[in-house]
Amino acid sequence: MTREIFRRLPIKCIMKCNCVCKSWRNLIKGGDFEMWYTPQPGLAFVHRDIGFAVCDEAYKPLCHFSFPPLKEDSTTSLLCVVVGSANGLILVWNGTDARLFVCNPITSEYIKLPLPYMTSHIFGFGVSKLSGQYKILCGAHVYTLGREGGCWRSIAAAIGRPRLPWENAVFFNGNLHWLTIDYKENGIPLVCCFDLETELFTSFFLPPRDHITNYDDGYLLYLNGEYRLCVLDGRLCLCDKLRRGHTVIWKMDTYGDANSWVKAYTVSDIHGIIFPLKVFANGDLLFSA
Repeated sequence: MTREIFRRLPIKCIMKCNCVCKSWRNLIKGGDFEMWYTPQPGLAFVHRDIGFAVCDEAYKPLCHFSFPPLKEDSTTSLLCVVVGSANGLILVWNGTDARLFVCNPITSEYIKLPLPYMTSHIFGFGVSKLSGQYKILCGAHVYTLGREGGCWRSIAAAIGRPRLPWENAVFFNGNLHWLTIDYKENGIPLVCCFDLETELFTSFFLPPRDHITNYDDGYLLYLNGEYRLCVLDGRLCLCDKLRRGHTVIWKMDTYGDANSWVKAYTVSDIHGIIFPLKVFANGDLLFSA
């Protein structure tokens, strides 16, 4: 009965219940809590001074989490980047110490991981769909949290070459996604997909850029970072920045089907890259720019 009550509580109440007694704390901190507790998603914000701020379903601040301490060097103290998140845990890259941190902002706990040697830096963090294992992708290496031995494992090379030397993968549907260039297919841009359960790579095509008549022109825009992958309203989406301050947001209606890309939103008179955050019930779009 207690478990059923907890399952219906908002996050803020769960945090208070965690401090009431040992039996409640053990139930909340149990290994399967995240499997049966599914709160409404809120928002999290990153600030270089206060760190990571987490808000509840009503977007009221729950807590602030300071990033793990960096070296005392004013020229590099800001090289701390949030790579991704999964079930409330966040993966942070510390460029100063060349380390990765997996942090729990609610409990202010974190673990520190060394970086493997690699030539390209594709970072990703997510949870496998069947086993529920938390895994980190870093280049051609995978790290499984909680696995005995705690070491990086080499995997097969990804499809194509990453668009940028440093790329953060987007976690969705048990897979990690990033943009790549497949020179075996005449150098066309693709979405590379890494299955965290099977640890295999697949890929699918991007939507057509019908507003670009010159392929080289569109290819240069791709290389310059005019495309951005994101997850919005339960769909894998692609932000396509056009000229003259316009951005088209495509969503994939059927996951993995490249023929199911549809134009969901067009944002006008916004210069620079936009980051979609949420779709409200009335259809309005919340984004940062």
